[in-house]
Amino acid sequence: METAMKKLKPRKAPGPDKIKNEMLCHMGKKARLILLFAINRTWREAKIPAAWRTANITPILKKGKPVDDPLSYRPISLTSCLGKLAERMVNNRLYWWLEKTQSLDNTQAGFRRGCRTEDQLFRLVQNTIDGFQNEKHTTAVFIDLQQAYDRVWRKGLLMKMLNMGIHGKMLQWIQTFLQNRTIGTSFSGTMSSKRTLEEGLPQGSALSCTLFLIFINDLPSLLNTQKALFADDLVIWTSEKYPVLTRAKLNRTLAIISTYCNLWKLKVNEQKTVYTTFSRSPKTTQRTFRLTMNGALLKKEENPTYLGVKLDKQLRMTEHINNIKEKASKRLNMVKRLASTTWGADKSTLRQLYLGSSPSYSK
Repeated sequence: METAMKKLKPRKAPGPDKIKNEMLCHMGKKARLILLFAINRTWREAKIPAAWRTANITPILKKGKPVDDPLSYRPISLTSCLGKLAERMVNNRLYWWLEKTQSLDNTQAGFRRGCRTEDQLFRLVQNTIDGFQNEKHTTAVFIDLQQAYDRVWRKGLLMKMLNMGIHGKMLQWIQTFLQNRTIGTSFSGTMSSKRTLEEGLPQGSALSCTLFLIFINDLPSLLNTQKALFADDLVIWTSEKYPVLTRAKLNRTLAIISTYCNLWKLKVNEQKTVYTTFSRSPKTTQRTFRLTMNGALLKKEENPTYLGVKLDKQLRMTEHINNIKEKASKRLNMVKRLASTTWGADKSTLRQLYLGSSPSYSK
């Protein structure tokens, strides 16, 4: 429990029970022992308080989106901090077992210690460059799983856990964790009535991330092309000399993914699923392929963004560098307005403002 408590972040909004992380972190030794006893009891009896399975949803308007469109809002889920603490303790044990038994597919890098987005980017880029050296083009399909976490089939997940060797208290606790989860929406100071969620994983839970890895773990072994997964971000690709082989292999793999999603109640967003051909030859990159998913023809994307990196057809990273330069210049211009020899901020403050406003690409 002490390890899990160290991960609690301050200044986070509480759930329906109004208990904050600061309250938990400042508990005395006796209070912590009582809390540990209560959490251990939920583990032994596989009974979880209803308050831990209730969420208040606050819709946040997305930038630049119309106010009157429900799809313009991003739902933020507020759940019990006590419940999150218990979930983190269970998740630590579950994740430790998965890694110890090497149960997770090695093409999955999402939410795994020692794995980063760069690993999957390197996998794709290195395979593509190897193809260039052998006079092959590489065509990649970037697959968008629509509302992947919300669509997780709970009974299917429990069955996969059982087949993986997860049983006993762990399986019982997680089964209770997923049952009878309720949500209410708070908007403009008004709370809606509660409703029960029949499927899906709770938003904002560390345990949900690990459970999703389990749910999708059997997919990579079914695919007969190169692939990389980062949680629900899936890309498949093949390097070939002849276009006819590219089309055949990718369509065969797309059909497998479609069948898998239909079986396990997931859904591919065909409108956001795109493909790109990488090659040193400009003529080859202009080629289009008839790739289909669920009968829909996939669109070709000239410069797809994968895990935050904008790729170009010859992998020179020109588009990504230009994108970074444009964003960094905007931040630099903002900082310039605060700089003046007479009244402006000093160099140290300006540097911190610049780095703080663009943490992902200013270093």
